[in-house]
Amino acid sequence: MTGRGAAPLGRGRLLGYDAGETAGLALGPGLYALVLALSGFVAAAAPVAQSPGALTGLLLGFTALPALLMLISLPFVLRYGRLTLAGKEAV
Repeated sequence: MTGRGAAPLGRGRLLGYDAGETAGLALGPGLYALVLALSGFVAAAAPVAQSPGALTGLLLGFTALPALLMLISLPFVLRYGRLTLAGKEAV
């Protein structure tokens, strides 16, 4: 039984996909916040001059971090694709 807007179960979607998507949506911003904290980013209501390290953290958080996360997810995406193809061949 699902409500409106709830993910349908058993209609070609895997429960693990939903859990992975939710974890990814939580993990990404957390890792970005960690990069900013480690780089010395200063959060303030008014504009503040950032250190060169903080600017590098901003750059890496928007470029290298997403690329790294995509590379980490690649084996899982490829495996899912193989499982989907194998399921279609079995039918």
